[in-house]
Amino acid sequence: MKRALLWAVLGLAGCNVLGRFGEPGTESPGTGQMRNVKPLHVHPAWRKVVGGGSFAAETHRHLASAAVDVEHGRVALGPGNGWFYCFDAQSGEPLWKDEIAGAAGRAILDDGRILVGTVDGLLIAYDEFPKTAPIPRSQVLLGQRLWSYRIAGAIQKAPVVDGDRVLFVDGQNAVYALDRKTGAWRWQYRRKAPDDFSLNGESSVLVSDGRAYVGFSDGHLVALDAASGTLIWDRDLAPEHHKFQDIDATPVLLNKQLFAASMASGLHALDPESGELRWNLPISGISSMAVADDDLVLSLEDSICRVDGHDGRMKWRTSFGDAGAPSEPIIGQGVIAVSVSQDGLHILDAESGHPLVRFNPGSGMSAAPSMGSDGSIYVLSNGGGFYAFRPPESSD
Repeated sequence: MKRALLWAVLGLAGCNVLGRFGEPGTESPGTGQMRNVKPLHVHPAWRKVVGGGSFAAETHRHLASAAVDVEHGRVALGPGNGWFYCFDAQSGEPLWKDEIAGAAGRAILDDGRILVGTVDGLLIAYDEFPKTAPIPRSQVLLGQRLWSYRIAGAIQKAPVVDGDRVLFVDGQNAVYALDRKTGAWRWQYRRKAPDDFSLNGESSVLVSDGRAYVGFSDGHLVALDAASGTLIWDRDLAPEHHKFQDIDATPVLLNKQLFAASMASGLHALDPESGELRWNLPISGISSMAVADDDLVLSLEDSICRVDGHDGRMKWRTSFGDAGAPSEPIIGQGVIAVSVSQDGLHILDAESGHPLVRFNPGSGMSAAPSMGSDGSIYVLSNGGGFYAFRPPESSD
């Protein structure tokens, strides 16, 4: 009750209140600075040093995001320090680990397994609950790999599970489908890389009604048969642009429309069956997007905005100024959580875009946060700190 009251008092004090929680190098719950404008939606729970680097300066650009299993109280992350970890969500203590080159993107859960792509081109399926003999509590188990599949490039986007398949992109304009149980190759689709300069390559895969939708660095969005990889349709979203045509944001299905975004030509609403263009919002620099009720939340070069999912009308836009680029927006519990590359974690009100919480670890945050179904948030800083935040207690 006392802790809940303290957080409420800090929140009501307004944006001039700056709370410090611990000092760099300690095992205190939340090293860094937190500023809150309203009563806090989360409070610092624990921090683990996992990625090397410094808490005082941005020395790395860590991009790994965690898979959160609220039901079993586990969080899995490959922070880039040579290990992949599965942590106890309550205490932050590691349950098991496995040596890898480093995770390049988001890990996902798959029915008792964890899937993650690495910087050296491995897609790995782990047993979330490795079966071993009892060992001392101070010893960390080694993770159990169920299968792995290697490609030439780094796997920077999260894999997607569809029926008996796992689909993922390779960062070099190709899509792969593997057998979900064994990791055996099923099919692949590849496009020629553009001659002109591009940014991050392709989007992740959206699978719906037997189709796989993927955007590429040449500005083309394609619909593939998810079972065979056969091309169904191909739409050029940036025919008048020769640079930054990339479709980096994962496509979204909403209100019977397929949404895709070219960095150069903006947001496009398409017919999912034919790929026919319905309307376009010419706002450049869209790197990722997410669904909030019937709307879309877009991450831009220095801001995020919310647009109407029916007609593209702008509802609000919140700028981060010179604090850096925002990550993929994560939405839940009525809030939007987003990392800002040269600053830290920002939590906004989903309806209005107003800032609620800002947490600055002193090293910036490039990795997108992860949110559990209970409202907990986990995020990796560029300084190698892995942070957990909890919603305030709802009862005395």
